Amino acid sequence: MMMRLAVYAAKPEQSDPEENASVLNTVTLDQAIDTAFQLPPEQREMLIEILRNRQIETRRHEIAANARESIAAFRAGILKPGAAEDIIENLHQALADAQ
Repeated sequence: MMMRLAVYAAKPEQSDPEENASVLNTVTLDQAIDTAFQLPPEQREMLIEILRNRQIETRRHEIAANARESIAAFRAGILKPGAAEDIIENLHQALADAQ
């Protein structure tokens, strides 16, 4: 299976690639890996660190968005406060039902 990656013009610090549809080019995962391995070892390490940091930042943005949505739902009365034990039990039940 060949995977394709979108290469974006904007950096994650400037905007979210998921929201920014300014795709410059599309490359396969194999092409991206081959290109990365053409770099000197120090630059490959830098690339790995940059990708790791951007992934962390993207996840932080996702978590923040989820928190904003939850707070808005709570304020709108959609979510109700509850005991931690009950909430944990509901989460466990939802996970068990999903399997």
